[in-house]
Amino acid sequence: MPGVPLVEVLDRAGVKTNGQYVIFRGADGGAVDGHTGTIAFERSLNLDDARGSEALLAYAMNGEALPASQQCAISWRPVSVCHGCA
Repeated sequence: MPGVPLVEVLDRAGVKTNGQYVIFRGADGGAVDGHTGTIAFERSLNLDDARGSEALLAYAMNGEALPASQQCAISWRPVSVCHGCA
């Protein structure tokens, strides 16, 4: 799956020295029991785990760009970092 290793993005972005987490926020949202209105779908990952992982920000699958119908330009692939992630 073509993409960019998350650690490379973090290194180029220049994460703040006091940074503790990476937050992945989806372009979509929805209703969740116990909350009113629409909320953003997001997940976080401890910065140390993110740096030590093989997580990939994928921009293509099966030789094709990720489809707009999936509402994404990239997709986070945690590769055994996060158990039970959606």
